[in-house]
Amino acid sequence: MAIPTRSEAKLWCKVDSDMTADDALIDDLIDAAVDYFEQTSGRTLGASTKTVKLQQWPADRIIRIPSGPVASITSLTCRTTSGTS
Repeated sequence: MAIPTRSEAKLWCKVDSDMTADDALIDDLIDAAVDYFEQTSGRTLGASTKTVKLQQWPADRIIRIPSGPVASITSLTCRTTSGTS
């Protein structure tokens, strides 16, 4: 699911694209809707960076990421109890 653009919101609300007086309000409403969705669903709509810290390696060897969906992982660092990678 993609975050709606201002143009899409204006089209859905039947606001002419050349009317810019309420653009800031429309942007704020989109941001509020995205924040509400992410907080209540536990899912992330846009790109984000997450840090997951575990006290120990999971017994089933599966690291569960607390929010998603996950499109890609660009970096993963494992450290020993002494702090080395």
